[in-house]
Amino acid sequence: ETLWTPQIQRSASIKSKITDAIRQVLYENNNYRRKFLNSIGKKIYKEWNPEKKEGWVRITVLGAGRQVGRSCFLLQTPESKILLDCGIDAAATDNKDKFPYLNIPEFNLEQIDAVIISHAHMDHAGLVPYLYKMGYRGPVYMTTPTRDIAALLALDFIGVAYKKASAPLFSSTDIKEMVR
Repeated sequence: ETLWTPQIQRSASIKSKITDAIRQVLYENNNYRRKFLNSIGKKIYKEWNPEKKEGWVRITVLGAGRQVGRSCFLLQTPESKILLDCGIDAAATDNKDKFPYLNIPEFNLEQIDAVIISHAHMDHAGLVPYLYKMGYRGPVYMTTPTRDIAALLALDFIGVAYKKASAPLFSSTDIKEMVR
């Protein structure tokens, strides 16, 4: 028994292709999402013990520490590693200033348990599809409006890259993985 309750989603008053596409991806991947979220829940509570006294938290600033853009924070506890935001600085001209520091020793994509997105701006969510391109297969937590807007902005980011005759960082398949 999951104790889950269904959520009825109303139709938008204005027709939206992006909302329809996102809902289609969610519908097509319903069984996958149920199994995936169940396995995440089991992983989270596998070694959890309310009697455990060791309780430290470390936050590592991977981006946006001294600037606006490329917001990314690694939150570590004895049990988990979570990424808070993963953005891009679209205004930066140099690649070293455009992306968060994902190449530091403390960051290992295979050890990330979850990604939490605060809001849909590119400087907070713009690099999340790239994480999927690089092999991340964990959950991304964000509100429904944030998910929809982040997907729309990521698709627009791909379009802008093509208009500038440069290869995009990620594909629409990576965006679908983020939404799924």
